[in-house]
Amino acid sequence: NSITLPELNILAWRIAEMDEGQEAVLEGLVKMEAKKQDSGRLPYLQLLQLTENTDCCHWVPQARNDSQLGRFYAENGFVDGVDDLPDKLFELLDFEKIGRETRLAEGGVFTKDSGYVVRHTELRELTKIPNLGLRKPPYTVALEIRKAGEENGPWLTVELPLLEGKLEEFQGRFPREEYAYTCIDCAIPFFREYISGADSELRDINELARMMDFALARGELAKYKALILATGCRDAAQAAELGKQQSMAAYRFQSCQGKNGPAEYAAGWLKKKLGRDAALVPDKGLEELGRRLMERDHVIETNYGPIQRIDGQPIQRFDLEPEQSFTMTM
Repeated sequence: NSITLPELNILAWRIAEMDEGQEAVLEGLVKMEAKKQDSGRLPYLQLLQLTENTDCCHWVPQARNDSQLGRFYAENGFVDGVDDLPDKLFELLDFEKIGRETRLAEGGVFTKDSGYVVRHTELRELTKIPNLGLRKPPYTVALEIRKAGEENGPWLTVELPLLEGKLEEFQGRFPREEYAYTCIDCAIPFFREYISGADSELRDINELARMMDFALARGELAKYKALILATGCRDAAQAAELGKQQSMAAYRFQSCQGKNGPAEYAAGWLKKKLGRDAALVPDKGLEELGRRLMERDHVIETNYGPIQRIDGQPIQRFDLEPEQSFTMTM
């Protein structure tokens, strides 16, 4: 059976939270269990079970073949009769044979690059099916910071928003004039390029991340996205100002993803103002009526739904000169 996105999400989160040793053990467990399957593939619930059993194995990172495994066992007192051998005689031992025989006897496996894994206790049963709902990342903006001009140099990933103390520390360590910021993930995906492509200060980007956090908490992230699109905003500091609750409260928004925006707007107007059924108006006429009404009411259509100012004034656009600003559909 194919794995659904929520199932894949919870499995990915479990693996992401593992350290290097747990990841190696999981790879080993998967190889051991796959050998028992005719298809070599494991069902989803069995994979989940294995993520909960990484403490049921021993991991020998330095053993990547039978010879290295045999030497490890001999040097660490796991092979009878070799502890008292002189060094010269010890080196004459057939470590590859020792390792192979031991591996086959205990059912261990070599991982691709992380050493040897062997189970020392029985696997525990999966006692609880996890909540398969999608989980929010612990950040709203993730930045990759590296020395300016060093595209292939070392980098640091920073998850925003940061608390004030941490923000000051990062600003001191990575001054904007010396370091390049690249946005690698963002709760408002289309804004990534504007964070990466500008010289925005870390404080402004952090404030934008905070506003995204607040919008998520209020259930207004779609409205926030629509407002940024409607205003043509391309600057982190300006976007952060838009996200403040008093700014957001100045706009009326209706999520209608997947619906016919202008036609839906016209149908609502007909029902409210005239008490008429939209079915009485031809489709093309309804679409045209909706566009005219939206232009009249200074409504901007976005991919997330229509948005307009509550006071009925046109939405000011950041990407136009003041005298050029006008209402438009997107």
